Amino acid sequence: MPGGFFRCILYPDFFSERGICLKKKTAFILVGLPGCGKGTNGKRYVAEASDHPIHYIETGDLLRRRCTIDREFAEKWQPAMNAGKILPNHVLNELAYQKIDELLADRDFIFDGYPRTLGQAQYIVSLMREVHRYELVTVFFELRDKSAVIDRIRKRSLAESDPLRPDKPENEKHNQQVIRRADDKIEIVVNRIREFDNEFPTLDPYLRENTTYVVVSADNPPDIVFSHFSQHIMAYAGK
Repeated sequence: MPGGFFRCILYPDFFSERGICLKKKTAFILVGLPGCGKGTNGKRYVAEASDHPIHYIETGDLLRRRCTIDREFAEKWQPAMNAGKILPNHVLNELAYQKIDELLADRDFIFDGYPRTLGQAQYIVSLMREVHRYELVTVFFELRDKSAVIDRIRKRSLAESDPLRPDKPENEKHNQQVIRRADDKIEIVVNRIREFDNEFPTLDPYLRENTTYVVVSADNPPDIVFSHFSQHIMAYAGK
C-alpha cells in the first residue's frame, strides 16, 4: 500500500479505520418553497459567521450570471427560467459541479435552491459524499402558510429594487433603473410553487433517507427563524 499523503488520497478510509480523526466537512442543502427564507437566512449566516468560513452556492444566481456571459445558454434557457420552470437535471448538475470544482474544498458548503428534483439530489449526494467525503445535512424551511409566499416575495422584490437600501453598493444607490428578478413576478411565483409541489413528494423522502434531516419553522418571526437555522448549522458544521 502506498504511504503518507498518497495513502490518504487513494484510501480515504485508512485513517478513520485506525481511529485517527480527520476534519469533517459538511454540505448543507436548503429546501423549501419559494420565499420561505432559504436565501435570506443562508446569506445572513455567511455574512455574520466570521468564525465559520463557509462556501455558499445559489444556483439561481449561477444561472442568471451564466445568462449574462453566455448568449447561446441564455437563448436556450432564459425563457424557461423566466417562466419559473425547473431546468433539466444535467444543466443544474453541471453548474453545481463547476462551481464546487473552482472553490477550495476545505470548508463547509451551503446549497441554496439546489437540488430541486430527485435526480439532482441523487447527483449531489453522490458527488459530495463519495467523491469529496462530505457529510450531508438537509435543512427544510417548513412554511405552513402558503398564502404568505406571495407577500414575502413581493416584499423581497421591492427591497432588492430599492436604490437607497443600506446594503446596496454605493455606485448603484442612485441608479434610477429598477431591475427585478423576472421569476419574482406573481404569475411566475405561482408556477414556481407548482413546480415545487410536483417535485417535492419524490425529493423529500430521498433527502430524509440519505442525509441528516432537520426542520426550521419558517412561519416564525425572522430573527427566530435565523436563530433556529444558525443553531442547526453550528450543530452539524465540520470540525
